[in-house]
Amino acid sequence: MDKTEIELFEKWYADFDGSADCQENLAKDSNGHYLLTETSLLYAGWTASRKCNRWNSIDRSIPNIGETVIVHTENGNIFSDIYVEGYDGDYFETAEDFNEQVTHWLPLPQPPKEE
Repeated sequence: MDKTEIELFEKWYADFDGSADCQENLAKDSNGHYLLTETSLLYAGWTASRKCNRWNSIDRSIPNIGETVIVHTENGNIFSDIYVEGYDGDYFETAEDFNEQVTHWLPLPQPPKEE
């Protein structure tokens, strides 16, 4: 992990989180990796969004049913989510669980190639 990117991410996280357990959520192991899987995923989504910045507005397009993408919510949260078909309409599964309104989405990058 790039030190400058980590510092920017942690500042962003502290600004949007603001809770008493914010620093606990940012705790790392001796190798510098986040202890919480949720924080690692959030960091991955945050860095991916900064690198490619090709966000799709929900007003203009939606992912395919079953597609996992990176989402940005009206509260400024960024995380991976899956677009699913529902009885009352299609929705983003994790965002729905946390009552978040998705405003933009980004395709996942291609996985690394074996060399």
